[in-house]
Amino acid sequence: MGGGKPATQTQTQTQETKPWAEQAPYLTELFAQARQQLQQPIPSYVPTSATTQQAQERAKRFAVETAPQTGEAARAAWQAGLAAPDVMRNPALAAAIQGAIRPLEQQFAERTLPAIRGEATAGGQYGGSRQGIAEGLAARGLTEATGDITADMLSRAYESGLRTQMQALGLTPTVQTAQLVPADILSQIGGQETAEARAAALYPYQQEAAQLQAFQNLISGQYGGTVTGTGVATAPGARSSPLSNAAGGAAIGFSITKEPWGAAIGALSGLVLGGL
Repeated sequence: MGGGKPATQTQTQTQETKPWAEQAPYLTELFAQARQQLQQPIPSYVPTSATTQQAQERAKRFAVETAPQTGEAARAAWQAGLAAPDVMRNPALAAAIQGAIRPLEQQFAERTLPAIRGEATAGGQYGGSRQGIAEGLAARGLTEATGDITADMLSRAYESGLRTQMQALGLTPTVQTAQLVPADILSQIGGQETAEARAAALYPYQQEAAQLQAFQNLISGQYGGTVTGTGVATAPGARSSPLSNAAGGAAIGFSITKEPWGAAIGALSGLVLGGL
């Protein structure tokens, strides 16, 4: 039937965010300063301090000059400790043995022999067999005494050498570490210099990236204001006139019945239904 239900009309609302009027000038100034800062030259890289450089140079000199000497001295002492059981290579031991037997030799030469010869002379048997036997027995006693002293000192020196050798073996890792000290120091300083050079090379790119990120954070922020959304609104459409409703109903009624009364009923229906 003509007329009836209201027509639906869609109205589109555009969403728009605007800062407060009091805020807008400050944002404009902020963005201008951010752009100006972005265009400023990147600050220079701050190099290593003079104190650090001085410490590195001293460490280098120690590694090149002093540390090798210390390591070599440690190695020599270690090798001497390993060879300690070879007592015959110890010149101090020979001197110590000679010092221990010297009093016996002096006593033999200065007291024992003169006493034997004086007794033989007094008895009128100087140069006789009795004198010779007495001197021989005294000389044998001297030899045995000096031999005992020498053997005892050599034995004690050998035992001490074995202990020293075992201690030297235990110090092997320490000696090896001392030998590696120069290389370790130079390696550490080299690593520091490499890191310093790498940091200096990357500094401009890092600063530029930081400035760009700061600028992006500023311009992409959401600032206060009024927000409007997008929605659909329904408005009632225009109604058909009663005359057009009746004429439309009459035409429909006559087309169905082919009689005048059908047209009358259709016109009445159009008037009634069109008012709904």
